[in-house]
Amino acid sequence: MTAPEPRVFVSFSSDDREEVRRLLARLQAQPLNVWNYADEPQEIPGGASLPDYLCNQINRSDYFVPMVSANALNTRYAKLEVEHALVRRAEHQLQIIPVAVAGCPPDEQWEPPYRELATIRRREADLLSPEELDALVQELCRDMRVDYVPRPNEDPRLPFMLRFDDEIRGLRARHAEHDRAVFTRLMNVRDEFVAAYEAGDFLRARARAAFFVAMCEYEFPQAATSIYYPYVVRAVCESSCGDLRQARETLMALLNHPSVDENTYGALGYVARQEGSYQEALALYREAMRLDPADPAARTWVVLLSILCGEPAEEVERVFADIDEGRIVLAGDRMQVRALRAFAYANEGRYADAAHVLGELVRREEVTADIVVDYAVALGNLDQPTEALGVLESHCEQFHEANFWHHLASLNLELGHLDRAVDCFTELVAMAPHVRQYRADAALAYWCADLDCRVRETVSPILDLRVFALPEEPEDFYLDGFANWFLDQTERAEYDFQRSGYSSDKHYREVLSDWRRAFGRRS
Repeated sequence: MTAPEPRVFVSFSSDDREEVRRLLARLQAQPLNVWNYADEPQEIPGGASLPDYLCNQINRSDYFVPMVSANALNTRYAKLEVEHALVRRAEHQLQIIPVAVAGCPPDEQWEPPYRELATIRRREADLLSPEELDALVQELCRDMRVDYVPRPNEDPRLPFMLRFDDEIRGLRARHAEHDRAVFTRLMNVRDEFVAAYEAGDFLRARARAAFFVAMCEYEFPQAATSIYYPYVVRAVCESSCGDLRQARETLMALLNHPSVDENTYGALGYVARQEGSYQEALALYREAMRLDPADPAARTWVVLLSILCGEPAEEVERVFADIDEGRIVLAGDRMQVRALRAFAYANEGRYADAAHVLGELVRREEVTADIVVDYAVALGNLDQPTEALGVLESHCEQFHEANFWHHLASLNLELGHLDRAVDCFTELVAMAPHVRQYRADAALAYWCADLDCRVRETVSPILDLRVFALPEEPEDFYLDGFANWFLDQTERAEYDFQRSGYSSDKHYREVLSDWRRAFGRRS
């Protein structure tokens, strides 16, 4: 069963709407259920009590993301939302992730209820900066434990624009005397679109792209066969806003277009990838690569999808050998290609080769948290756990992602660094309090350190239905059983263990016996 998408409430002042809607557009493209009252289907019904409606939406949410700005600090309803969210957080029913936007006053100027937010670890970003906006979205995805969905094209320069402009210049309007006026209007809309796209305002870019296409269809009766790239660009904007269904519909209509090229197949591959249809995505990227054999993006995704679909290693290696890194403009994209190569090696059990590639990235400081973790894992598979821990510890000030800290805490525990493990797990649970695995692993570390009160405090929320949903997956039952075992509710723990289907060597009694011997725990 697919886990439901986390529900997210973004709180902001209406005076900040122009900047915040860029964030909303990117969040809606992620595997998140974001309430956006500005969308017609989600707007607040007429006649509804506004305070009650807002509080009910917060009650239904898993995450509350308040945008802290000078405007928000003085906005009645934004303050009401924060007050209610803080109550829910105190009841362990909501996680709050504050975001301080550019120009936000210093903490000491935050009045209640925002003053309490100053004690919660927050994110900071200038929402008008595409780079900072995208970095913020990546951080929020990590905080909410969902996979980040990048833009269809990570290059900040709009793709296809040279071909796009060539098509426009070849168009002729219904009446020759209107040619100049129509072309001028088209170029104005085109410029508005480019400005919105490059600024990361994908909602506005989508609207401008749709208007551009509508103008072409009206002014040029043969537009269905004479223009192509405006439709591709419109689909890219639809994907960027998370409307995969509409993007697929737009792109599918182009498959029989006389100008169809690798861009339609690549964009369709992106849509299929986000929908989890990996075999379909692989076929689409291969078609894109057939039409443009030198396209590095298509080749990269053919490699990754080949691995995910279980294709032979020789095919993966052959595609890698043909990737021309010289054609990859952005350093970040080259880093991703190299990290992908390491992933392919590790997938084949070639850990030394994977460690070599990842080690080069780390030495060049071309890293993300995932690259550092993958490097540490590769070293661990080479029986170099001390070196792996050194890599993680040397980056702990740089990264605050939960996955990174989980590996750091777990490796410290495995190597017997109990005090450090306890500190790291404490940081981890504060960072991501709604993750069963993190709480169970933290409780194990506290148990090894004879901190029995902290064990009970840590696992009790796992069994609180106001905090965690009923278990659905085998791992959920296993972790609930671990919580019950720690709380001396052994009968219920046995029931959960049976429901998990785990093998007998994973029974809580066996697991704790091993750790008891490792740390000499008294009982």
